[in-house]
Order: sequence, then C-alpha cells, then structure tokens
Amino acid sequence: MGWAELVQRHECCEDMAQMLVEPAAQILVRLGIAEHDVLNKVWVGLSDGEVRLSEAEGRWVVCRLAELLQWPVPAGIADGVPVNGEASRG
Repeated sequence: MGWAELVQRHECCEDMAQMLVEPAAQILVRLGIAEHDVLNKVWVGLSDGEVRLSEAEGRWVVCRLAELLQWPVPAGIADGVPVNGEASRG
C-alpha cells in the first residue's frame, strides 16, 4: 500500500468514526445499555461485510469512536477477540 492510499484509508476510517459518534450516543440513551455494549454493537455492525473495512481498520474505527466519546474500549475489541460471544471478524 502506497502512502497516498494509506492516507486515504486513514481519512475514511476517521470519517467513519466521526459519523458514528451521534448514533452511538443515541443508542446508549435509547436502549439504555452500557457503553461497552454500544461499542460491541458497532463492532459487529462493521463486521457484517457491507462495510468495506479490513479487520484492523474496523478495530481502529471502534477504538477511535470510544476515544471521541470518552468511553473505555472493551479489551476484546482492541485485541480483535470476540466480546461476549459476538461475531468474530475474521
């Protein structure tokens, strides 16, 4: 991967994380679930095959989303391990 493509992929991932801030905050309130459960739902959503991100990019997006929301990142997501029996990215 060349430098230009790397920059483009980073911008795509940053845009995705920024775009997910409001929906994630709304899910937290609407469903009344814990922050880590919201992040797990995002993680599973990014793994459904419709989003064109690599596994590493998906992890980065979820970790960046947690950072933007000032939420802790579930360890399994940062490590690429399925969390609470959720779908594996692989």
